[in-house]
Amino acid sequence: MKLPPARGRTFRISTLKWPDLQEFYSRHGWGEMAELVHHIRSKGYANRLFAFTSVGELVIGLYPELERGIETLHVMYDKDAGGYRLQYFATSTRQPEVERIDPKDAGLKKFDDFIAYLKL
Repeated sequence: MKLPPARGRTFRISTLKWPDLQEFYSRHGWGEMAELVHHIRSKGYANRLFAFTSVGELVIGLYPELERGIETLHVMYDKDAGGYRLQYFATSTRQPEVERIDPKDAGLKKFDDFIAYLKL
């Protein structure tokens, strides 16, 4: 797979394997994030998406090396809000193009809808 050219002064971050991400979240007690990674793997998204973790945040993109804020979907579980927070960054701006919080009980379905919307 050909990677897009590097943009400006950003840097690329290598992604992790999905089983390693799931194990990381499980080991650190982030059950909702481990559940999300399990969902991604079981739906077959792991075959076409790549990700790395920045503590409790899962950063997802289309390439085996990602630029943190460019063409990436950032997902975290927000305990205060009781749901999954999704932020999509299309460009290197500090503000997400799309941001939403979905309740835990609907979060995985809404994640699927968001992946379809972004055509990832």
